[in-house]
Amino acid sequence: MLKRRVVICDDHQVVIEGLKMILQSNSTIEIVGAFLDPQEFNNYWNIHYTNIDVVLMDAHLKNDVSGLDLKYKTARFTSGCYWVLFSSFVDKYLAVQSKKMGFHACISKEIPAPRLIQLIEFGSPDFYSFPDVLDRPEIGVIESVLESLASLTKAEKRVLNKLKEGKRSKESADELNVSVHTFETHKKNIFRKLNVNSTAELMSLIDDYKFIT
Repeated sequence: MLKRRVVICDDHQVVIEGLKMILQSNSTIEIVGAFLDPQEFNNYWNIHYTNIDVVLMDAHLKNDVSGLDLKYKTARFTSGCYWVLFSSFVDKYLAVQSKKMGFHACISKEIPAPRLIQLIEFGSPDFYSFPDVLDRPEIGVIESVLESLASLTKAEKRVLNKLKEGKRSKESADELNVSVHTFETHKKNIFRKLNVNSTAELMSLIDDYKFIT
């Protein structure tokens, strides 16, 4: 049986050492790389991506780098590799966002060792989360918000950032070097796409879904 070639990226040495002890106890798993620094992982990936079967990626890396962002940067080379987001805390927001970013699983660091080994050995037919936080009615709402946010243009995203700062339209328009009319037009488009009717309602939505904005 061919071994599953695994790469780990986590900014805690003790976590990496613990994962090595767990995974190397299985004869079907080979750890071919372990990185504390996201840039070192990225450099390794760019050269060896065709020889990697599984990536176990921490959600929050050093220097405020997000594992989600790191996955996005390698998106064009990820087919055929099983990506697992690893986090100290998994909630519905993180799980939905990781699924949208192309991860195959989103798991808590409290996952039992035998289940982790099984996941790395065989993967999963569908997106997998541990704990299971996706079988809830509000997941559809979260996915809808994510899609709406993704549909915003660059100009609309800049206006959204200004709205989050709580500034008046004239002040925000001046800072963006656009007319108040243009600013208000983008604002109306944001309201339409996110299905809100006021700035207060928009801010409430952003607060409710703060992790995914």
